[in-house]
Amino acid sequence: MGGLYLALDGEGLFQLVCSVCAVGFPLLMTVVAFFVGRSKERRHYAYLEQREREYANFMVTNTKRLPPDMQPRHSFLCVGAVVMGSDNFKRFVAGFRQLIGGRMTTLETVLERARREAVIRMLDEARGMGADAVFNVRIETACIGGSGNQNQPTMAMAEVVAYGTGVRVRRQPAQ
Repeated sequence: MGGLYLALDGEGLFQLVCSVCAVGFPLLMTVVAFFVGRSKERRHYAYLEQREREYANFMVTNTKRLPPDMQPRHSFLCVGAVVMGSDNFKRFVAGFRQLIGGRMTTLETVLERARREAVIRMLDEARGMGADAVFNVRIETACIGGSGNQNQPTMAMAEVVAYGTGVRVRRQPAQ
């Protein structure tokens, strides 16, 4: 009995291969971007957790003044900056999310990782300068790159700068 028989000449086969590649290649690249991006993100989170544990006993605060029992001997500006890009899969998903609105949770993780990395870099600088504490910590963010369209910006990279006042202190007995 007969089945479906498809006869392709050289030109028909070429058009079929081009059609499959036009759909399959972008889909394959999106899937690869998802898994590679997720793997890199997980490794970066593990690195951040390990580095944050190193500073668990280091005083970091956003208050403008030190506690009364800490008398500053020396103060200086400490800065940590990072530019972090989103992977292709996150940009792809964010593009769809723009159509319907709402939170772009795929890009929130990029900003969170960038913020944490900037703070760690600030603390590295503070410790390198001999600081015992960092107070008056502030964080600034900016988007770099994107679609270039003011009405529909797509974050390509986020710049995060963390800065604060590093101090060497002399502890006073509590009264």
